[in-house]
Amino acid sequence: MTVSAQTPINRSTGNGVTTVFPYTFKIIADADIEVTVDDVVKTLNVDYTVSGAMTVAPANATSVVRRRNMALVRSTDYQDQGELPATTLDNDIDATVLMVQQLDERLDRTFSLPASFSGDSTLPAPEPGYLIGWDATGENLTNIPASVGSS
Repeated sequence: MTVSAQTPINRSTGNGVTTVFPYTFKIIADADIEVTVDDVVKTLNVDYTVSGAMTVAPANATSVVRRRNMALVRSTDYQDQGELPATTLDNDIDATVLMVQQLDERLDRTFSLPASFSGDSTLPAPEPGYLIGWDATGENLTNIPASVGSS
């Protein structure tokens, strides 16, 4: 089976009544989906089921997120001149595409710099009372006293 272009995350808002929150992306195993309510990870088969049902309705105005969260591993070991069932091979190939989609979604939520940027984007070590900002050249990140940033 092919894997279509899909976003491996669905977001909803709880209303204190609804317990079913469907997801619209492919998973291979039940453990491949993570559910959070207000950024608290819920437990499969305790707080929710893969069919999309929560055991308790999330409170009003809470954030309910379902996302693909596959382990980034390959566990199938094909044997030389052994059986090669189409289903096993298909799931392995699909898993690679699903993992790439999962990583792409995570990267979409990160900050990025244009390809033309050639400076040093390494984050400086955290220092209490400092903010992270660009140095005078605009090419390197540095710590700046918070008092400077507030003026």
